[in-house]
Amino acid sequence: MSRSDCRRAIVAAATALVDREHPVTLRAVSRAAHVPTSAIYQHFPTSAAILLAVCDESFHELEAAVLAAADAYAAGIAYLDFAAAHPRRYRVMFGAPTSPNRHCGSSPASSPTPTAP
Repeated sequence: MSRSDCRRAIVAAATALVDREHPVTLRAVSRAAHVPTSAIYQHFPTSAAILLAVCDESFHELEAAVLAAADAYAAGIAYLDFAAAHPRRYRVMFGAPTSPNRHCGSSPASSPTPTAP
């Protein structure tokens, strides 16, 4: 597996964990991606860094859906459709106020336990 393929597999595995409401830990991502935990450290120093990559990928997906829309109304619908189709990712991207979990806008000190909501 190439370095870029390994990174993609790690982010995809972490995204799947988020979608299933499983904690995003290095060990869980390692199992889900079928890569050794040591391989993850070559790409991400912490599980929080993996979650930030999940956020980045999710924002790219959301952006693509909104930009593909024919007009502003359709863009709004695409945005809502994304949120409805991926509610757990959406919560990680924007942070649920009742969730103690890390989200894209949080600082490392504000959320010591990086898990999916």
